[in-house]
Amino acid sequence: MAGNTRRRGTQPLDDGPSTDDIERFSGVTTSCPSCGTEIRDDVDLCWKCGHAIGDPADERSPVWIVVAIALVLGAMLFWVTRF
Repeated sequence: MAGNTRRRGTQPLDDGPSTDDIERFSGVTTSCPSCGTEIRDDVDLCWKCGHAIGDPADERSPVWIVVAIALVLGAMLFWVTRF
């Protein structure tokens, strides 16, 4: 079932999921953290505001980056204190 659509010329304008679709997929939807729009939980972008929806685990820095930064800062500190 398609969402609520209007037509402008020959191209339909999608207003997002219909109320029936939201109810039917209520177990697999979540709210956009930016605008609060009901979205499927497997999407990467909110259809309404374009906010990037990501796994919080994806936002964490990999351990090797943290270790590399610590090593560089340690080397710089060692070099500065030598002179």
